[in-house]
Amino acid sequence: MKLKLFKKKFENTERGKFHRRKKELELLEKAEEEKDQKELARLKKEQIKQARYYAGLLPRALETQRLASSVTKHDSKGRAKKMVRRVRLVPPVLIHHDYFMYQVNMRHLPTGVSADKMKDTETLRTLSFALETEVQVDDSDYRGFWFLVARVGGAGIIPNKVGYQDVIDTMPKRASNWAIPIGVGENKKLTWLDIRQKPHFLIAGSTGSGKSVFLKNMLLTLAMNNSPSRLRIVLADFKAGADMVPLAKLPHLGTPSKIRVKKSEYDFDGDDLKTKTEDDYADYIITEPKDVLPVLHWADRETNRRNRKFAEVGDETVTNINEYNAKFRHRPMPRVMIVLDEFPVAVLEVGGKDAAIIRRLISAITRKGRSAGISIVLGSQGANAEVLDGAISQNITTRLAGFSTGPQSQTIMGSWFASRISNRPGRMAFRDDLEEKELQTPWIPPTLASKLVKTICEKWDNNKDEDTTALKLFDFCLDKADGVFDPTTLFKHFPDDTSITRRACYEIGKQYELQTNDDGELGPVIRLQEVDFYLLPAVSGQRPRKLVTVEEYNAKQQALAEPEPEPETPPAEPEPCVITMQEIVETSLAENNGDLGSKWIFDTFRERGMTKSMAESVGPSEIGTIYSTATGDYAIERGERRNRPYHLELVSIPRSPLPENQVSDAKNETDRGASTIQDDDVPDWLQSIEDDANG
Repeated sequence: MKLKLFKKKFENTERGKFHRRKKELELLEKAEEEKDQKELARLKKEQIKQARYYAGLLPRALETQRLASSVTKHDSKGRAKKMVRRVRLVPPVLIHHDYFMYQVNMRHLPTGVSADKMKDTETLRTLSFALETEVQVDDSDYRGFWFLVARVGGAGIIPNKVGYQDVIDTMPKRASNWAIPIGVGENKKLTWLDIRQKPHFLIAGSTGSGKSVFLKNMLLTLAMNNSPSRLRIVLADFKAGADMVPLAKLPHLGTPSKIRVKKSEYDFDGDDLKTKTEDDYADYIITEPKDVLPVLHWADRETNRRNRKFAEVGDETVTNINEYNAKFRHRPMPRVMIVLDEFPVAVLEVGGKDAAIIRRLISAITRKGRSAGISIVLGSQGANAEVLDGAISQNITTRLAGFSTGPQSQTIMGSWFASRISNRPGRMAFRDDLEEKELQTPWIPPTLASKLVKTICEKWDNNKDEDTTALKLFDFCLDKADGVFDPTTLFKHFPDDTSITRRACYEIGKQYELQTNDDGELGPVIRLQEVDFYLLPAVSGQRPRKLVTVEEYNAKQQALAEPEPEPETPPAEPEPCVITMQEIVETSLAENNGDLGSKWIFDTFRERGMTKSMAESVGPSEIGTIYSTATGDYAIERGERRNRPYHLELVSIPRSPLPENQVSDAKNETDRGASTIQDDDVPDWLQSIEDDANG
């Protein structure tokens, strides 16, 4: 019974509600997993069924293209029968996550059928119409001859055109705020990367290849997802900035600290010669190659300063900008992205010693800038081996290139891969470390670019900062966990989001916890769903951190601050106890054989105001005190038995009964003796009672 009452009481507490909600979420997760497993089993059956369908349809579709031969056979009676020899497929069918792979039996091809005819462009186009999905071939020598049949129908395994908004809508949920889409590859598969892991880019392509469009896509995506206090962009376009004009209004342009853009100039003020210098934030599109040098000098100094600051924090876990910003979320260190479009033009134009300094600074920044959060993006129309020297190319492993000749591709990509891709707008070869892909980069119309710039300016008006990771966690707490912020539970609910780690959940809860700021105000205020919230601190043993509205918190604090109303009628005071020690001694001798047990004293005198604490203090405080009675003098002694802790012991010869004429004198003597035996050992309550009784 007690256990049931305890469980019921626990379930009504905040922690009990949290555990109940947690159990409900676990049950929902289990149900979803079972549902996903059933769905996967169903899809697997559908895939096998579809693979068999294409395996039977593909040879018949080839036959319609005259990729088969006729054979005449005679039966036992000599009758001629015409047989068709189709292209045979070698089992089993390989099921890729994007397409089905069918291997052609090249040893038993029909007469007149060759590999060149099967991979002819017109043949593949007709097969695509017949199978209602894209069909291509993979004729690598070491793998044989394969037909690749796309599992999802479309305009092509690599689309000829991809819209920017369509790509943004298909970005995976696990992508962080620093993720950018690169392009769409085979079977509409999106390739993207996180600039925190791959901060430096080299993009090359001739006019119309989509190089400048990709740069705009990258910068707009990052500016939309990150505030100006977390991302700064230094943009240089040495084609007079024509392609980048829509980005000139971005609030992210400029360095976080001042740099000296121009060299010192001399000016005469009357007869005095004065030195005039100009400091700036480079918050505009740089079009003059000579202005790049001070920007790179600043970036090199800033890289060294940041790396020193990480060491000064004194925390071994803080070694780069990601770990620093995770520890100091309210005072983040902004990332800096330096974009130099037509970079070879700047190097060749400045020439001489300055060109060598530019190459050296870029090499140093790309080598040290990853940990400091400073990125370099280089754009080039062609491949210049003098400009793209070994130091730069070794530190920039992420490359994109439009259709190029073999030698140009070797300079840009390190291979001839860019010479084998389609020559169309937006089609680029992508290389990340040792992986190479052919991708169609997203296209963004000028009107959409201008609209996005306007949206970005409105979103980050007055440099408003938002920690999107924290807001994502708080929204989940509000919608799914009754406002309870438990880091362990939150981490488990976002397994695919790379920005939500276990440590990030703990740091967010710690830094957004309600506290008094230096100016005496409460904060931070968390704006969720158009309502202001506080994150209350955890209460040990009761509940973890919890979101409450600012209005609710203030109302509760005001109620606690108001004084409690005084009762209209004060409670009646207990009647004072009017029992003397002499009376207790005489009653004990007469009724309890001289024993002074606290229980007996309390039961005997309870109706006259005796309390348990008073009764318990009688024995210890009166040990050794002598009281005179009509039958003799008695002292209070400590007993040896547990049931008789204190009792009265006779210390003199018992007195004989007095004559009647001496009764009054004896009474006076008794009163006088009782008044004289009191000393400092008498309890305070008893001393005050006897004083009141005597006078």
